[in-house]
Amino acid sequence: MKRIGLIGIVFTLLTSFQLENKNYEYRYLPNENFETGRELEYIVRFGWVNAGTAKISTDKDIHEVNGRPCYKVDVYGNSKGILDFIIKIRNQWGTYIDTSAFISHGFYRYILEDNYKKNERVHFDHQRKLAIVERLDEDTRALVDTAKFEIPDNIQDMVSSYYYLTTLDFDKIEQGDTISVDAFFDDEVYKFKVRFLGREALKTKLGTFNTLVLAPVLPKNSVFDGGNAIEIWLSDDKSKIPLKIKADLLLGAIEIDIKNLEKG
Repeated sequence: MKRIGLIGIVFTLLTSFQLENKNYEYRYLPNENFETGRELEYIVRFGWVNAGTAKISTDKDIHEVNGRPCYKVDVYGNSKGILDFIIKIRNQWGTYIDTSAFISHGFYRYILEDNYKKNERVHFDHQRKLAIVERLDEDTRALVDTAKFEIPDNIQDMVSSYYYLTTLDFDKIEQGDTISVDAFFDDEVYKFKVRFLGREALKTKLGTFNTLVLAPVLPKNSVFDGGNAIEIWLSDDKSKIPLKIKADLLLGAIEIDIKNLEKG
């Protein structure tokens, strides 16, 4: 009888927990900016050297994660030319973004930077407020171990954070204002902050665009030079396409400029 009673208690607790999860309410952010099947290609320069390429690819299909419809976005970065002889870079980051809540349900990264390799997948369980990190083998990507970390509501990853910014109405944000986003990266929750520097016209290979200029707020470090060491130019329209990124390093500047845009 005692055993039956214990099982009954456990079953009741589990049932209550499941009912509580089913009542979890996701936020809703109205957004008509996202375009599936879109590919953006970039040229990466270090000083005057053509150092690599980058691509942002949005899958044409909607994926289901955590029972929610999601956009799937992949970001690729590869070195080329002289830089490829110095340090071989083959990086891929990916995210699954809730189509209405604009939060991350999953994140993965496969990193190859010369002798440094890191492969991992992160599953965000918003109902239990957990990030479940799957650490993968450097070569085979087979599962090595898992770890769990507490997360706040509406968590983002390093890729989905940008897409959250596209939902904001910058007509209601003043120049100099700072936007804060909770983002999970490297087993930690960061208060990712971005400063709105204002608007300016930007000339690109695809023409001249009116843009929104943003600068991530960086802590003191030994890599970047200055308070606005990274600047990002987004098209000042409903799509908010990243057109240019400039990073001032202590060893020089890296510029990432849009080369091509294809819509699905």
